Amino acid sequence: MKNRPVIILPAKPSGDPLVLDGGGAARALTADDSGIFDLVLPGQCVAILSYELPPMKERERLKAARFAIEDKIAAPIDNQHIVLGASKAGEKNQRLAVINAKLLSGLLAPLEAQNISAEHIYADFDWLSSKGPLRFSDRIIMPASYTVDPEWADESQADLPLSDWTQLEVNADSALNLAQGEFSRRRRASGVPIQGLGRIAAMFLLAGTAWLALQMAEIRAAADQASALNAETAALYAKAAGKPAPANPALAVTRAVKSKPSLGADFLPLMAHLNQAIAQTQGVMVESIDFDEKSAELELRLIYPEFGSAAQMQRAAQSTGGTFSAGGVREQNGRLIGDGVFTLGSRS
Repeated sequence: MKNRPVIILPAKPSGDPLVLDGGGAARALTADDSGIFDLVLPGQCVAILSYELPPMKERERLKAARFAIEDKIAAPIDNQHIVLGASKAGEKNQRLAVINAKLLSGLLAPLEAQNISAEHIYADFDWLSSKGPLRFSDRIIMPASYTVDPEWADESQADLPLSDWTQLEVNADSALNLAQGEFSRRRRASGVPIQGLGRIAAMFLLAGTAWLALQMAEIRAAADQASALNAETAALYAKAAGKPAPANPALAVTRAVKSKPSLGADFLPLMAHLNQAIAQTQGVMVESIDFDEKSAELELRLIYPEFGSAAQMQRAAQSTGGTFSAGGVREQNGRLIGDGVFTLGSRS
């Protein structure tokens, strides 16, 4: 790894960014920090996909790659920031990284407000080359593969000792750098001298404050949704297992496989896939969940932001390997309510 200091962003809003600056220990980011850093994002918000394209001009690859993966991400392609890996002669399978552009802007805004620029931006699982799995307080990382929340770790992953960021091996040379295009440091750095432009600076400060407020509101909404899903998981655990759920119900369900195989074999994968589908469908909230053990399906009542969200949920479920069968959508007390059934695979 180069000598440039690294900022590791937390996976949860309550966490603090960490700095690796070669001092032998990770430290919290402070208000005095500024300058050029490399940035490591929580892998839960980045997808790295493979695609295959015939030989073509470099400038045409991005457009073709966006079209090739559109059905894989279950989200509007125009809202995504996509970065292609280097094209190698004779290599059919290429890699690309995808992240919601608005989310990435929101992550960078607080850093840029204190004069921090990101030279390179990596997903944590792509940046690390150490053997996994690796457990941290806010994530489980499988290097070169994926990152998940600790709540959805399986039994072998959740019992691992906590890893130390300073003791891990990295391979930034092969990792996909998200700081390209509109998110490159030089593109985002203003080319206009700011001295003497007090009114313009004030205007941008007000706009930035409003933007950050919006981002924080969305982050809080996502955190509330995660808490609601965890609460529903705990309630369903109690119903299925016949006893109160512990602090980490998702992990407890996994460990219940030995005593009640259907509980771990059906319920936990359903909840994990549902959680992924909900995360991909902006604005959809879960009002209630019930688990039908006999048919191995989740019966849902959802709150939609708009009428078309049911179709978006169906596509998101399909992208995770599940099926969402939506019922009718109705307006109730100013909200759009819809029932549906979530299963794994195709319903017969």
